[in-house]
Amino acid sequence: EPLLNPPAVGAMVRVPAGEFMMGCDRQNTGGFPCLDKEVPLHPVWLETFDIDKYEVTNGEYRACVAAGVCNAPLRTSSYQRDRYYGYSHYNDFPVLYVSWWDAQDYCGWVGKRLPTEAEWEKAARGPIDTRVFPWGNEFPDCGRINRIHLEGDIIQCEDDTTKVGSLPYGASPYGAMDMAGNVFEWVQDYFLPSYYRFSPYYNPINTVQPSELLFVIRGGSYRDNIHYLRTTHRHFGHWGPTEPNEDPPFHRSSRLGFRCARSVIGE
Repeated sequence: EPLLNPPAVGAMVRVPAGEFMMGCDRQNTGGFPCLDKEVPLHPVWLETFDIDKYEVTNGEYRACVAAGVCNAPLRTSSYQRDRYYGYSHYNDFPVLYVSWWDAQDYCGWVGKRLPTEAEWEKAARGPIDTRVFPWGNEFPDCGRINRIHLEGDIIQCEDDTTKVGSLPYGASPYGAMDMAGNVFEWVQDYFLPSYYRFSPYYNPINTVQPSELLFVIRGGSYRDNIHYLRTTHRHFGHWGPTEPNEDPPFHRSSRLGFRCARSVIGE
């Protein structure tokens, strides 16, 4: 699809009801080992939902802050930029330094919610195969992802966030952008490594709070190893402003943002 400049922020794509295969497929790994927290591969049925085509931007989030609903981000910088949030040049770049609760507040303010982990994965993978990346099994390049880091060998496309939707060749089967890289994204679920061993078939969401308050994040970022960018990779928010395990339980980070979803009733 053509590159939209500026991107149609706030746009959503529809994911029809049906089954897909969730988790890492040991027969189709793309050369990356399946991790224990990503297996077993299992069928999941989801009702119809809409999900944001793009990650929530600085400009969108700033409107929520101005309305007195959302907290301002912890910092106004990004990884390499002293001026980021609040600087109009970066209005269409993903908002950073927001917590899971901040993301919930924003999504509620616009009449949406955070996607569940299963919804996020279906939106990234699609219903017809067990592709490794949103675009398929082809190895990432700078036309699909804005930075790649593989076991110490770096193919560097950008060293910070990029404008949302800048890489249409990286789109998912449903047309959702930046579901691999740019920023990690909060989802609704609490993080439990063993969840797939007993998760339900219909509309799963892990609502059981673990002893350490951790929420699932998906999609990898511009600063992460390539295996984090796979459609099946599950991680948890743990980075703070500069180091791992800072700022608990908020874990507001320069590599972490979000997108919203919405249930579609009667379809």
